[in-house]
Amino acid sequence: MSAPDRRSPVLLYHRLSERPLAAGTWVRPRALAAQLDALQAAGWRALAVDRWLQAGGGTRPGFLLTFDDGTDDLLAGRELLASRGVPAVVFVPGDLLGRRNRWEWPLPGRGARHLDVTALRELADGGWEIGLHGATHRDLTRCLAGELAEELGGGRRRLEDRLGRAVRLLSYPYGRVDGRVAGAARAAGFAAAFVVSAAPPGLPAALAIPRRPVYCVDTARSVLIKLRDPQGRTSAGRWELWKERGAHGVGRLTALWRP
Repeated sequence: MSAPDRRSPVLLYHRLSERPLAAGTWVRPRALAAQLDALQAAGWRALAVDRWLQAGGGTRPGFLLTFDDGTDDLLAGRELLASRGVPAVVFVPGDLLGRRNRWEWPLPGRGARHLDVTALRELADGGWEIGLHGATHRDLTRCLAGELAEELGGGRRRLEDRLGRAVRLLSYPYGRVDGRVAGAARAAGFAAAFVVSAAPPGLPAALAIPRRPVYCVDTARSVLIKLRDPQGRTSAGRWELWKERGAHGVGRLTALWRP
């Protein structure tokens, strides 16, 4: 068994949209604003990646804010975060920059375009960290050895070349990881790698860091509960875990889609 990771908790968002989208992995920008304001009012502080990697949050409780997929609607949140002094991480499928999403079920509203290199450089210049979400958003547990090396090691090198800066963090597409995938992430040189809610037991802690996902049904109160009671020791905390597991179980079905 690996030792538990003692770094501050991590929140996971996906899409930002003013209108409802198929599946629940979206929030309205004003809902994100309300959630961040509630966290700050309750004494929580969003941490920059370097501070988070050092497992330090200071005297106030801290959290890391992350976004998966890197679709261009994320730009709607750029000023929202900047005005609150909130740093963030965005994980992108490195070989799909500037291209429309073709890796998930073609449901209404799900064909968003991924951020291009120019937009990502602008975010990075504004203090965002850019991480890899696989090269092509494949389920890494289904990849052969050579494919896995290309998705992680090759994907990381190509993304670094395009951005002109280091890529230190990895988010496993669909949250899917096993021992073989974690070993490939370590070989590719990532400083930390993230799952969605929980990872299989026995993986290195730094390569299987859980995040608390935030969906369209979540409120400012529920996000506070996610951070205050991550183990589900209260009835409210257990309810949040139950919601997440159900929603993520549905989301994982998209891993079966082969465009």
